[in-house]
Parts: sequence; C-alpha cells; structure tokens
Amino acid sequence: MPGYIKKVLQQYKHEMPKRLQRSPYPVAKIKYGKAAQDPILEDTTRDTSDEEILKVQQVVESILDYARAVDLTVLMSLSTVATEQAKAKVHTTKTMEQLLYYMVSNPDATMRSCRTSTQMPHTPQLEMEGAEHVTTSSWDGCQKLGKRLD
Repeated sequence: MPGYIKKVLQQYKHEMPKRLQRSPYPVAKIKYGKAAQDPILEDTTRDTSDEEILKVQQVVESILDYARAVDLTVLMSLSTVATEQAKAKVHTTKTMEQLLYYMVSNPDATMRSCRTSTQMPHTPQLEMEGAEHVTTSSWDGCQKLGKRLD
C-alpha cells in the first residue's frame, strides 16, 4: 500500500514532527524501587470535544486495515486509542498524535517473512506422505501438516 499513509496524513492535515518518532506508543517513565509497584493512576485530564472524538474515530478507521495488513507495530497503540475513543480524554488524543507522528516517520512499512530451518517433530502424518527426512523448513512442515489426508 505505497503512498497510503501520505494520503491519510494529508486528509487530516497532520504536520511533520520536529524529530522522527521511533515508537508508536507513548512509553511510561521508568520507576525504581517501591514506586515501580504503585498502581497506574486514573486519567484525570479533561474530556475532549465532539470534533476531537470524531477525528480520533476517523483516524482509527483509516489506519486499522493498514495496520492489520502491513504494519503490525502500530496495533498496540491503535488498540489503546480504539478502546478509549468513545470517552476520549486529552491522553487519548496525545496517543493518537504520537501514532500519527510514528506513521509520518515510517510511511513505507513492509512485511517480510523468511523461511527458517527447524527440526520438525517425527509424526505418523509425515510418514504417510512419504517424507524422506524430518529436517525441513518450518514452512514446509506447516504445509505438510496442514494437508488433509483422505
């Protein structure tokens, strides 16, 4: 989906960040000692306006299919924004903006898969199909184990 993110960002008139964003989700500050076990405080920031809630919902809708198909790294942030969108607070809009900054910084994500050589378990199904050796790639093993035996 080359160029899709640029179109989405133009649609929402989102500007370039001052510096590149490498994380799609805001990272919590590190706490040491007893403070690390303190519960997470409830969000007490103000509620957002109806226009801001509508924008959050539109952004989630625009990015969801792209995230599922191409860029799985944004799903955690997108999930957080999606669950909070009905009662959005300022924190929700900041999370959405960080997600958009991340998308600006990484507009052309690609999904890559590779074959790895693994030791497949010795099963009767492989023997029935005439497998001569057990050491195959995991993809081959999944293909062989996934076939129906009639």
